[in-house]
Amino acid sequence: MKKYLLAFLFLVIPSLSHALEIETRQVTLPSTIGGPPNVWVPVQFQTPFSDTPVVIVSPGPSPGGQPFTIRIREVTNVGFLAQIVEPSGGHDPDHLSVDITYMAVERG
Repeated sequence: MKKYLLAFLFLVIPSLSHALEIETRQVTLPSTIGGPPNVWVPVQFQTPFSDTPVVIVSPGPSPGGQPFTIRIREVTNVGFLAQIVEPSGGHDPDHLSVDITYMAVERG
């Protein structure tokens, strides 16, 4: 009987359930041409998380054709910092603006 009562309470009382906090969005990181090197760009979540989320970033295509990646740091419940990074080598480290897509999801 107790099993049925607990199941009934779980279904009837919605405050016992938990909604998953998740956000996905595309943003544009500005060009690094003519600016200072190694600039970290702030990206703010549209809605703050209740705790620090896990952030996964996917870079879009390279408009200039050069290889690059995106670094992130200082993830908080309201946003993170992102940076366009090109490998060292025989070409200019500057990069055109880049569209990135991120997914932020609560831990657990």
